[in-house]
Amino acid sequence: MQNGIYYLTEASLSLLLMSSFLIMVQPQQENQAEKISDLYITQCLHDVLKARFIERNPSITEMETDFRRLFPGKSGFVEVNNARVFIGKPGKQAISASAVYYSLYGKSTLKVLVYKE
Repeated sequence: MQNGIYYLTEASLSLLLMSSFLIMVQPQQENQAEKISDLYITQCLHDVLKARFIERNPSITEMETDFRRLFPGKSGFVEVNNARVFIGKPGKQAISASAVYYSLYGKSTLKVLVYKE
């Protein structure tokens, strides 16, 4: 009889600890979703830059077109050699990517930034 009470108490405490652990872990899962979203945005920014490398055309107008296709409704800017085109309104938090493109005609610095809403 005493062993039964001991096992019941141990099982109850184990369930209580496990449930409290799961409750504490739940907010971290929301942060994981945000991190995945940030990773997706970063990959899209790199795609904007890679498109210019593949086409061998570091044009700011082409970068702006690519940005608008990949981020409809988002704000940010694209920049080629310190010539910057703003898209939408600035925000508080942002994710950016940059690259340097070397060609026979010289070096071009490409930058892309998107504001998180």
